[in-house]
Amino acid sequence: MLGKGWRLRYSLILAAMIVIMFAANIPQSFAHPVYVDSSPKPFQSIPSSPGEVSVFFSEPIELAYSSIRVLGPDGNTVDLNDPHNVEGDTASIAVSLQPNLPEGQYTVTTNVLSAVDGHVVGETFVFGVGTNVQQSSLGANQQQQQQ
Repeated sequence: MLGKGWRLRYSLILAAMIVIMFAANIPQSFAHPVYVDSSPKPFQSIPSSPGEVSVFFSEPIELAYSSIRVLGPDGNTVDLNDPHNVEGDTASIAVSLQPNLPEGQYTVTTNVLSAVDGHVVGETFVFGVGTNVQQSSLGANQQQQQQ
């Protein structure tokens, strides 16, 4: 016959297994697509017009329900409205730009839908073509999450 000590040990082992099972799923259940990298980078000054803007995230996104826009110094759209993944990377979004953009500051805005948890996350940053861009008081990563 097993004693009271066996029941206590069995209960503690069972409780530990349940905690481990739930803890293993926490990162996925609370994950959002976080900005990881981009080309050009926030506040980067590049000498000439890029062919496209690419933004990379920490997890896959639903491209069909995501957007990326690039506005020029005058506030008009300078992208070609062709959002696509970079070389099949589902954790990225890119858009082609009009050729020969003039010097100035450009604003990139993304709204992406997480393929993992369905949250929409917005990101905005600026870069310069042929001009320096000053960092705003918001810092290099002006991330806004919409939940």
